[in-house]
Amino acid sequence: MKKRFFLFSFFCLAALCATVGSASAINVGDPFPLFSRENILTPQECAYLRIAPDKQFSLNDLSHDIIIIEFLNVYCHTCRMQVEIFNDLFTTIQKDPELSRRVCMIGIAVGNTADEIQDFKKNFGALYPILSDKEKAIFNMTGNLQGTPHTYILRKEDQRFIIDYHAGGVTSKDRYLNTVKFALRGTFTGTTPGNKLPVFAVKTARGIIDDKKIQGKKCILYFPSDKRYAVENDTRNRKNQVKILMDIKKQFPDVPIIIVQYPGFSLPAALTTEGFYAGDPVDAHVMAQFRSTDGPTIYFVNDYGRIAFKDEGITLYNAQAIIEGKGEYKAVPEAKEEEIVKIIKDHIEKDGKKAAAVEKEVLDNGNAVYVITLEPRRDGVFLFARLESKSSLCDICHDSHFFYVLDQDGVILDFFFLQLTKLGNIPWTDADVAKIKKQIAGKSIFSDFPFDPKADAVTTATMSSSLVYESLNAGKKVFGELKVYKFRYDYWKELCINNMCLVRAKLADMKHKQPDLAPDDSLLQGIAKELKATCPLDGTYLFLDGTIMCSNHGLVPQICK
Repeated sequence: MKKRFFLFSFFCLAALCATVGSASAINVGDPFPLFSRENILTPQECAYLRIAPDKQFSLNDLSHDIIIIEFLNVYCHTCRMQVEIFNDLFTTIQKDPELSRRVCMIGIAVGNTADEIQDFKKNFGALYPILSDKEKAIFNMTGNLQGTPHTYILRKEDQRFIIDYHAGGVTSKDRYLNTVKFALRGTFTGTTPGNKLPVFAVKTARGIIDDKKIQGKKCILYFPSDKRYAVENDTRNRKNQVKILMDIKKQFPDVPIIIVQYPGFSLPAALTTEGFYAGDPVDAHVMAQFRSTDGPTIYFVNDYGRIAFKDEGITLYNAQAIIEGKGEYKAVPEAKEEEIVKIIKDHIEKDGKKAAAVEKEVLDNGNAVYVITLEPRRDGVFLFARLESKSSLCDICHDSHFFYVLDQDGVILDFFFLQLTKLGNIPWTDADVAKIKKQIAGKSIFSDFPFDPKADAVTTATMSSSLVYESLNAGKKVFGELKVYKFRYDYWKELCINNMCLVRAKLADMKHKQPDLAPDDSLLQGIAKELKATCPLDGTYLFLDGTIMCSNHGLVPQICK
């Protein structure tokens, strides 16, 4: 039912978990995930976006050809510095009749409430609409989770495809304005990243390969050149690039590689194998748009028919990142497992308790907790530590790693950290920890933990404070189904007794209708299963002297609530 890991296997488990279950981050050429959110925008902002001021905001409701989306956090220093640049971009677009008709901007505040957004707009003067993503649902869908800001430029077609993406700040509006203007100049087809691949056709020894033949597939298009670069192992040199393409083909045999020859160059015979296609353009004029006049050009086309990569050369790493997808960023502490166990043990013993063992356990829901057995073992007293690792909400801030400790009733006893920083990446002080501990100690992890940044945050550490509260609010899901180590024994017992009362009531109704009914254990257990009213700790319901009992929790009371 559960996997238990002792100290000698901690490090191996950490290495294994680091390679499993990572989601892919979206990138240029991918469709942006559709989302809907509560509409907190003003009537004026809705009018700007040309949407009805309904309760829900949906990306699908935006009719503009180009959408600029900025993910931000209102406490992020870079995001605050970017307001002036984004206001300049917003104003420039609004003053241009063509751009204002076809382009809109919207911010998405990661982890922030509507009130925090209003304070941000008031204090920093942001002109563009900003939605709340308090639970980070939209942000998490992108997979690009390492800090804010993140900016995406989308173009409307059958889906909203990403034509530009940038993580971090910029120094001028031109970084995005130039992309927008270029995207609007022509059709949705072109040879720049994010565009739909233009029509092409290459005559090869195995027939004509064109855009229709590769539809729905990832592929590489290579336009080699005679240009030689000074450094011998430069990947742009044709000999090196062909070798890299061979390595890519070995690792990804299902990805077609099309090499477009030119007079004086043909594919080496060793490469004329399945999956490699070399030939001359059917229409040299049409294919000229793909080829640079100043060197080689190579394209990676994704399975949406979008150009995901364009450069003078491609490496195996580039191909791996595009084909396999850039892994979703995960915050991972630098401390080794044995160090983490020692930190937990030291904190427990600092409070006057003696830890007989600290063991890591992965629960059925996939969450890991540290089970602390207190001395003497025969008393069966356990504590439970949860290590939370949260990626930073700011591009220049450190990730956060901290613990909270529960007793067997799910009450918070302690709070301490591996890494928590505030403005300037200064570590939290003992006084900072004491403030949070005072606010949360003694509360059940199954309580709600509303976060008021003005009252609850550590000074100059609003973002990291919010991550602590976010983790506590998620704690009820982490520990909700933990039923071993006598965790919440009274809670599960009460639930079991309530279930036995339901079974008894059902049985009484059956006996009323069938006076001659002679119930037995089998009937009792059948009723419990039918009502979905079994013991939550897998106890068995039985008859004892005509009274219902549970093998775990004893007799049902005479009077049920």
